[in-house]
Amino acid sequence: MFDRSVGGDLRGMFREIVRDLGRGWQGRGRSGFERGDMRYVVLALLEKQPMHGYEIIRELERRFEGTYAPSPGTVYPTLQMLEDMGYVTSVEREGKRVYTINDAGRAHLDENSERVDSIWERTGSDSHSQRYSEDAKQLWQEYGMLAPTLNMLSRRASPEQAAKMRDILVKARRDMEDVLRSAT
Repeated sequence: MFDRSVGGDLRGMFREIVRDLGRGWQGRGRSGFERGDMRYVVLALLEKQPMHGYEIIRELERRFEGTYAPSPGTVYPTLQMLEDMGYVTSVEREGKRVYTINDAGRAHLDENSERVDSIWERTGSDSHSQRYSEDAKQLWQEYGMLAPTLNMLSRRASPEQAAKMRDILVKARRDMEDVLRSAT
């Protein structure tokens, strides 16, 4: 039967690989956001139209073409902070809290327009920014399919099978690092 400690080690190793992949993108998380960026991003989205938190999450996921979506634990506290700072207002609409940027929020966004432009450019999520190549999109799609597959397989794996799968992942990660090293 499955030894949970082996599966746990495999899941931990996979989390480490994911963390390393994320660090590889310009030294930031997968999104490319730096500390404090999310408030400007949310204000910029609300400048286009009022939204509730889930709409903001989906809009960012769309802009990142499915490779990143902020968690509710990121978006909702940011919305609350913006409301506390007096940059947005909210109303309850059909059971959802809908946020609207106000004049103070627009002024704050205007004062920080260079930072906002820099965020969109750095993250590659603005319409005039360079998009992922088709090959990179396919790479992220494969990665997206790997996580649930690995989760399912690691739960069913014997200790020997889990060790073999771990070795395959370690080799794959090293091979990918070699590809990048040989390109420079």
